[in-house]
Amino acid sequence: YSQIWYGWEYPNLLLVIVICFVYSCISPAILPVGAIFFLMAWLVYKNQILIVFNPTYESGGTMFPMACHRTLIGLVCGQLTLIGYLIIRLGFYQALMVFPLPFITLKTM
Repeated sequence: YSQIWYGWEYPNLLLVIVICFVYSCISPAILPVGAIFFLMAWLVYKNQILIVFNPTYESGGTMFPMACHRTLIGLVCGQLTLIGYLIIRLGFYQALMVFPLPFITLKTM
């Protein structure tokens, strides 16, 4: 049995979710692809964690708040991309309505 390499697995998953957040406003076709990726990753990691990997240590969930924080930063990047895309497409009123979203997201962190 081996152990899971969080330093390798977590950044890859974070990169995929940030790409989905950022490019979803430009091309919504990326969302089903991201959903399929995370469904398959959930199935694979569930099997790997329950059957294959042998934990050598337990952190007690100390990585979870950091993971949520970095995921929300990726969401803010996606929201800022949406605002910029709306301005480029001359949707000034829409951009004005979406403008508070990054601040609301940052406040919830």
